Amino acid sequence: MARALPSSGGAAAAAAGLVQPWLAVLGVALLSVWAITLAVLLCGDSGSGSSGSKSDGDDRPALPRSAL
Repeated sequence: MARALPSSGGAAAAAAGLVQPWLAVLGVALLSVWAITLAVLLCGDSGSGSSGSKSDGDDRPALPRSAL
């Protein structure tokens, strides 16, 4: 049993997450871009219409009464 532990040292180091620094930085950067994109898509405004909601669901602009 004691001989098995030193022979698995390389596998333990790989399992511990020892990777090249540039690869770790790239992973963190990609994760940050993904998280920001997800937040914008989930919380962002659709960009159509005004900020108030319309009760009738009509997307046409309202005409002033003088135009009628």
